[in-house]
Amino acid sequence: MKTNALFLKNPIVLAIGFFCFTLLSSACESAKTPAQVTATFWRAISEKNLSLAKHYCNTSSQTLLDTPTVLFDQTTFAYGKIVIEGKHATVETRVSPLINKRSSFTTVLIQEENHWKVDYQHSVENLSGNSVNAFFQELHALGNNINQQLEQQLPILEKEINAIGKTLKQHIEEFTNELKNALPEEQNNPYQNTI
Repeated sequence: MKTNALFLKNPIVLAIGFFCFTLLSSACESAKTPAQVTATFWRAISEKNLSLAKHYCNTSSQTLLDTPTVLFDQTTFAYGKIVIEGKHATVETRVSPLINKRSSFTTVLIQEENHWKVDYQHSVENLSGNSVNAFFQELHALGNNINQQLEQQLPILEKEINAIGKTLKQHIEEFTNELKNALPEEQNNPYQNTI
């Protein structure tokens, strides 16, 4: 019993014991699921807590968080389908209010040192890519709609152009006749009877 009392009275031994206990308890921290990591990461981004976001972000994407490309002010997130394939995972992420007319995108995660980390670069590319793809799809649909309307209007336009052409030709003929009548016959051809 004297050894236990000596152990508790020695401050160096007590400090080393406390350090070991802290180290072991942090090492035994339970691993978070992809859904938990995703929720914590996007909450940190929306709260502009970049140090916490970097903790849940993969190493190669951490520098991108120094100047985030997407800001989620006053945004709430909801999460859907989770797919885990080995050391890669995706989490369907729904955003409210809408970002770039998109209500959802895919958050990409990878495992680093047995912990799930958000691949911020690929997640933002998914968000941006979805918006760009949606833009081009809308542009293509608009082009198809205009093309279809033009095809429907083309026969009408052809008739109108032909009618305008006939009217214009008629007006030119009338104008030519009026000019001939207004000028004496000799002035019609000023070079007549010349060598």
